[in-house]
Amino acid sequence: MKKQWAIAVVVLWATWMLSGSAMAVKVLNLYQADLAVASQSDEMREQAVQDGFLQVLMRVSGDENIGSHPVIKRNLNRADYYVREFSYSSATTQSSEYALHVRYEEKDVNRLLKQAGVVCHGSNRPLLLVWLVVTDKDQQKDIISSEATEEVHTLLRQQSKRLGLPVIFPIMDVEDVKLVSVDDVANMSLDVLNKAARRYAPDGLLIGEIDQQGDIINSQWQLIFHDAKWNWKITDKSTEGLIVAILSQVNQTLAKKPS
Repeated sequence: MKKQWAIAVVVLWATWMLSGSAMAVKVLNLYQADLAVASQSDEMREQAVQDGFLQVLMRVSGDENIGSHPVIKRNLNRADYYVREFSYSSATTQSSEYALHVRYEEKDVNRLLKQAGVVCHGSNRPLLLVWLVVTDKDQQKDIISSEATEEVHTLLRQQSKRLGLPVIFPIMDVEDVKLVSVDDVANMSLDVLNKAARRYAPDGLLIGEIDQQGDIINSQWQLIFHDAKWNWKITDKSTEGLIVAILSQVNQTLAKKPS
């Protein structure tokens, strides 16, 4: 009973902005942007609405460079036209900023992308299970679990949400630990990782190894989706830059594939 409850918690956590079961989940709130603003002034809201509009266009299209498209560029200054509704969350004792929540009109956004000749990514998107091992500055290796507190875990969650890319992490309970070791993830042992992944029923796997020991952070990744594989080696001076780079690669790759 405890094991079943733990898996349920992970799956529920993964539905931060999606609904449905695994095997292509439906991502919700694709057309909503949440932005931090210093005030509720018209000028501040106008810029934030434009920034949020670009975020939504990128998320829906799966194209990180959507803002450079001529048709899109001409319409960015008209972002207000695409707003369906907006609201603010009050500043808290921890922050002096407000949160501006903007929902854009789905039909109008899709019509704009169609005019630009850009294919929408769609709301049904594959669920990825992330097998990731990190070597820290003390040369300690660890598999990032669903309850990890490391910065890389937070960054992966934040960036995947920004892109509308559904991801979950293994629980790393007794059952997972029996099946998967640090070396299995680092060596990308597909037989082992696929077997351990069955309980999570993902559509694909994102397997990675990050080495944070030096000034330059090195990483290698493999994306498994259906019968296809993609491999990347990415280096960056910051963990955030590295995570942004790899998830952008994954997002653009999946945007070109059927769910």
